[in-house]
Amino acid sequence: MTELQIKERYERKAYRIIQYHIKDMLLAIPLGNLGINTYEALIASNITEAKVKAMLVDLYYHIGKQAKKRFKIDKPKNILFNDEFLQEVLNFLNSSESGAKILSIQQTLIKTVVDQIKPFAKDEISLSELRDLIYRIASKSGTYYKWQALRIAVTETTTASNFAKFQDAKKSNLQLLKFWVSLKDKRVRHDHEIENGQSAELNEPFVMADGRELMYAGDPQGGASQVINCRCTIRFEAKRDKEGRRFNLRLAAAFPA
Repeated sequence: MTELQIKERYERKAYRIIQYHIKDMLLAIPLGNLGINTYEALIASNITEAKVKAMLVDLYYHIGKQAKKRFKIDKPKNILFNDEFLQEVLNFLNSSESGAKILSIQQTLIKTVVDQIKPFAKDEISLSELRDLIYRIASKSGTYYKWQALRIAVTETTTASNFAKFQDAKKSNLQLLKFWVSLKDKRVRHDHEIENGQSAELNEPFVMADGRELMYAGDPQGGASQVINCRCTIRFEAKRDKEGRRFNLRLAAAFPA
């Protein structure tokens, strides 16, 4: 399976997760309080930062699980996927960079939904028509927020999968180098086309052409200009000694030179 096929599989899974959560947020709107003058506030009160964060935890958990299963570098067997990784996801989403991401997604989703309703929310619209409109937007088969859900899926599967692999790489017994891998098509941004094939020490950042530093593709420290719609990935290679043997950190610590 190619990197593109793997990425597209992740995106399909993420898109279903995002649709489920957005639908759940919108269907939680108390329709008894719905009106021309209240629908914007009700939408905003139901698409909360906490609910967006829960959506991302769900997405990172499931996409991370798939990415970890494909990760082949030597690592302790008991860290394939467990509560330790879930805690790493929660810590990651509690960071200031992720907090800004969550707020941005929340505000964008609110605007997307409100903008779909606003042209129809005239004084002459009945309450039942307004309720039906919100239900159609919340419907899984609706296309009202599809483009936004797709963009979130593309961006967050990149972050989730590479974050998961990076966490496992840090637990490896091997001394690793990481490499930036782009999909090498017309959709790749110029900075990432330049970065393709470049290497960095495991705990050192990749430095983009604009000076921004990312520990892995999709790292939110890179900001929106380096992260949104990024489809790149990272791969790892073990460093080798003069005899071509992989350098094992655990053995090196046990038998120092």
